[in-house]
Amino acid sequence: MRGALASLLLVSLAGCASTGPDIVPTYQPAPGLNEVLRGEIEAADGYELVVGDILMMPGDAIPPHYHYGEEFIYVLGGSAVI
Repeated sequence: MRGALASLLLVSLAGCASTGPDIVPTYQPAPGLNEVLRGEIEAADGYELVVGDILMMPGDAIPPHYHYGEEFIYVLGGSAVI
């Protein structure tokens, strides 16, 4: 499993290293939150990993909320105030 994830990460990063013309995205998520992956964490009973993407328009806001665990946010385009 670890090898597969490492391979996927390397392939993903290799696609980001382009020095050619602008890359036109072929995947456009629906506006809002889109769950991509959800699964239990084998080494931590009662916990799960949730991966999603969110497409926000200028001026959109996420209401205050809480997570029991870590949250990592990657901004792929534009900017955000957190």
